[in-house]
Amino acid sequence: MDKLPNNCLTIIGNLVIESGDEEHINKLIRVYTLFGTLIIRNTQLVDFSFLPKLTLIISLNDTLPVVQILSNKNLTNPKIGSSVRVITYSPEASIIVLQ
Repeated sequence: MDKLPNNCLTIIGNLVIESGDEEHINKLIRVYTLFGTLIIRNTQLVDFSFLPKLTLIISLNDTLPVVQILSNKNLTNPKIGSSVRVITYSPEASIIVLQ
């Protein structure tokens, strides 16, 4: 996340947010579209308020869930954006895994 430019509107590739990336989450405040999967794991985040504008996730990799939220002990509000549309390659694709 530290190499991600500020003020991105679109991200191409999987977005992985892990322990230590919390200091860089403000870079995501303007992201509207993600072409890939979203993985948030082992963070100290309490919510996902840093993704208020995310409205579209397009994932063409049907081997991974589109969104994975794993082992975020402080998470109290897992809401992402106001309304997120998900497009996948396969109708059998897993959309969200929350643990």
